[in-house]
Amino acid sequence: MTIIKFHHSLESEIFGGADGAEKRWQRSLPKVPGQIGHALVTSVKHPQVGDMLVYAVDQRFVDFLTDEGVSFEIV
Repeated sequence: MTIIKFHHSLESEIFGGADGAEKRWQRSLPKVPGQIGHALVTSVKHPQVGDMLVYAVDQRFVDFLTDEGVSFEIV
């Protein structure tokens, strides 16, 4: 997993509801035979550092965020 950090104001853009980048990315993943719903993907929230949120996420999600132009840093 890759650790990323981003300003707390971007949390809803990245992880928020059905319109967040994480859900859009999950919908873009190929389904396996018999799969119902989204793929199981784990993100781990780490303690906040100042006004920055820190998460460990799948590298494929990092690539998706980069393609989407979302502002974040790899730690």
